[in-house]
Amino acid sequence: MILLVFLLSFFLILSLIIHKKIFILPNIFIGVWLLTILLYSLELSHNQPPLSNTTIVVLLITFSVFIGGYYYTFLYYVPTYKKRKSSLESKKKTEPVKKLFAELHLNENFLKISFYLSITLIGLEVVYSGGFPLIWNITGASKNYFDFGIPTFHGLLMSFILFLSSFLYLAYKKTKKRNYLFYLFVIFVVLILLYTRQNIIILCFQIMLLHHFIIKKINFAKLFPFIIIFVFIFGILGNYRTGFQEFLAVANFKGEHQSELFSGVYWVYMYLVMTLANLENLFNMPVSGFGHGAYMLNNFLPTVLVEHLFDNLSLRRYWLEHPNFTVSGYMVHSFLDFGPWGVFIYTFILGVICSIVYHNFIFRRTVKNTFIYSIIIMIISLSFFVDYLLYLPISFQLFWMIALNKFMVKREKDLVFINNG
Repeated sequence: MILLVFLLSFFLILSLIIHKKIFILPNIFIGVWLLTILLYSLELSHNQPPLSNTTIVVLLITFSVFIGGYYYTFLYYVPTYKKRKSSLESKKKTEPVKKLFAELHLNENFLKISFYLSITLIGLEVVYSGGFPLIWNITGASKNYFDFGIPTFHGLLMSFILFLSSFLYLAYKKTKKRNYLFYLFVIFVVLILLYTRQNIIILCFQIMLLHHFIIKKINFAKLFPFIIIFVFIFGILGNYRTGFQEFLAVANFKGEHQSELFSGVYWVYMYLVMTLANLENLFNMPVSGFGHGAYMLNNFLPTVLVEHLFDNLSLRRYWLEHPNFTVSGYMVHSFLDFGPWGVFIYTFILGVICSIVYHNFIFRRTVKNTFIYSIIIMIISLSFFVDYLLYLPISFQLFWMIALNKFMVKREKDLVFINNG
């Protein structure tokens, strides 16, 4: 455990020295996992087995190949760094960087048509499903969120709604027209009726990132009170769905006195650390057969296609330390499909993607590159939770951005190159 913490700390310092920045993709990825490991070392729950040598070795290699993939690709951009630095130093005065927000011109007709089309399609899904998940939960019906929507189509629709909502927010901030605020309100009401905390959190997260990169930089230190409020509300919602005493029985804390006032802290702690507990089980269990891509593609490709390509796909989560804590991070599916080598190769590719996306963002800061960068930040920030890179409602937003950029953004000018990365 000490070696793992030391290595991750070294990677953080290395990236800080090279980029001279804290808020960059390798530091976000490594920082999230370092925090998870440090919290796990507290061992506040009986559900947290000590990490075995096997698990520590797998994690050491995994994080190392991420850094390897990132900086292997980074070498390709070194000449561009030198060229930019030489160009800027040759000038007596650096050309001022234009504000991306000032150059933002969105296609308002496209936004309006997309909104009404999305709401119409949600209405069709309500008819198809026979109601909303929130109503089902309140009335005690046997159905839940996973029973809602048209199979295959629903994931694509949700990804488009999340994508559209981000630009509705930008349109409101740009034009100050209240109809965009109303559109956003309607979408949030729909997400609440769908009873999907996950998509609500994701939407808020990506809107915050787009605001930071396009409109005005956010002082994240000032967000601390809002984080406290979020944790408090998260606990209330968790207690509403499960019950505080029932949660304590499942969490199996070592101490005897846990106050309901701090239930949000307990919920967040267990969501973070149970990823490592589940990985500890998975990495040390005998695997009878690999999925060869079935698990990784299950949440990305249409359901009909996955069922056609892979026969007898078992989604039973036998590696869970406790069946109520299903979080296992981004590594699970690649391990189930190809073993440790699957995790290593997939993580290396993730490092390469992060490097490409980051350098596209800093060297050519367009709306498209900024949006893609924000989505990748969200994916790696939540990598302790699930693999959002292969989760259709999240990752397919990248497709929408690339495919619809010319329709969404009427006119877009690049910012000037920056002189460091």
